[in-house]
Amino acid sequence: MGKGLPERVSVQNHGKLLTVLRVQEEDNGKYMCRARNAHGEAEHYFHVTVEEPPKWISMPESTIATVGTEVRINCVAAGFPQPSTVWRVNGQSLNDVPASNRKVFDDAIILHNVKPSDSAVYQCEASNRHGTILANANILVMNLPPMILTEDSQEYAAVVGSSVIMHCKVFSSPASTIMWTKDDTEKSVEGERFSVHDNGSLEIRSVQKEDMGQYTCFTTNIEGKSAITAILDIK
Repeated sequence: MGKGLPERVSVQNHGKLLTVLRVQEEDNGKYMCRARNAHGEAEHYFHVTVEEPPKWISMPESTIATVGTEVRINCVAAGFPQPSTVWRVNGQSLNDVPASNRKVFDDAIILHNVKPSDSAVYQCEASNRHGTILANANILVMNLPPMILTEDSQEYAAVVGSSVIMHCKVFSSPASTIMWTKDDTEKSVEGERFSVHDNGSLEIRSVQKEDMGQYTCFTTNIEGKSAITAILDIK
């Protein structure tokens, strides 16, 4: 109380009716109506509570996890009244599917030292008297050798002095280490003009004539390795 009325209000019937349009959470509060005439004035107070159905703040997300790692599955919902949450795994109550490496908190489930048998669909349901929302997270626990998704033997062209990016998109579990080499050398390309991005791409800045040639992207993890080549032409 004490603040001005929202811009979304409508006052009708000679000031006797106050309507708040498109009600929002900030419309919560104490409202006062004051009436006066030549003989005095009177005040009346109203307390307005705005309720809303559940909405996601942080919903469960599917992931592929490496064997032996920790997996956190979030489930945070807002609303008024505050939504209650119920977890299920593959459609069953957590109590019916016990797991010694699983810890359940108010806003998340944490799986410690995961193994392939922990792979499952985790479901979080948040509800209050105004509605229910449901989200699934597919948790897949497995180790995979590197799979390069970029096509092999792609050709790239650049002009002297410009920049070029050659791609090497990799999918693996655990994450792969990536190294680029040029022509028949086994040494990785390096220098101020060369950068390997987090997504595996090789960027060459201020391209020079001697950068022309065949490049190889090598990817390795504990499960295996893979490689592709890329051809760079300088014009």
